[in-house]
Amino acid sequence: MEKHDRNVVLMDPYQRDQEVQGRDQSHIGLPNRYVIKNDGNIKALNCLEAPNVTVRLERGLAVSVSSARKYPAGTIFLDGAAQGEPFLDHERPIYNLDHHEGCIRAFTLSTCEQAIVMLLKGLNLRNREWTIYANNPDLDTILAIWVLLNHLRLNDNEVIRKMIIPLIRLEGTIDSLGLECKDLCGFPPYLYQKTMKDIDDLRLNELAIKKEGRWEEIDFLEYTADTLRKIDQMVYHPNDFELFKGVEELARVEIADHRIAIVCRADIGIY
Repeated sequence: MEKHDRNVVLMDPYQRDQEVQGRDQSHIGLPNRYVIKNDGNIKALNCLEAPNVTVRLERGLAVSVSSARKYPAGTIFLDGAAQGEPFLDHERPIYNLDHHEGCIRAFTLSTCEQAIVMLLKGLNLRNREWTIYANNPDLDTILAIWVLLNHLRLNDNEVIRKMIIPLIRLEGTIDSLGLECKDLCGFPPYLYQKTMKDIDDLRLNELAIKKEGRWEEIDFLEYTADTLRKIDQMVYHPNDFELFKGVEELARVEIADHRIAIVCRADIGIY
């Protein structure tokens, strides 16, 4: 590390590589943490490590802002699911993470960047049930979903944050401003090339499906879960999951005095 004025500490490329040594590669053997459930006629996606956060991805969903503000507490709209300006209602709480309408697009962070900023600024996703609504699984939206479903690990592990933030920053800049503005990220060449390759790899299936004219036919949740797993392979190392238990929450109910009962399923049984 070398110190500069204003007490800013910069990390040179070698030091960064040492810190994330062994992580800048895809890994097999990571647990499948993303599950799709059927609740009646409604399919939803969850992460086993954040069972209280549910993702609903509905093709064509377009809720007016006035209606969005009346949704149940614990609702997060992503990237156009609510048609209007981005907003933060901390009292309810309800959030619209968007950068398309009701804002100056050039001055507004992308959806995935808004998600990571919200998390780093203290958004508490542990304290209640949350429902995330989206209408199109482009990479900006999927990265926002990944951030919200991985909130525990992002809050607790600085190395994981350093692995994912360049991907979020570059994709966010490209999505909001276009590839011609990539230099605004300020990445050194090696980091830009690696991160751009990750983006290209993550978008490979999307571009192929759209070229074949099948985008409106695919299962958006299945596609999203598959892409989330690919992001995991870019960010995590098998050692990150040494204490991971594949426990799936089946149901929960409030019983009394802020206490809840939870039914879970694991490899050794249901409890």
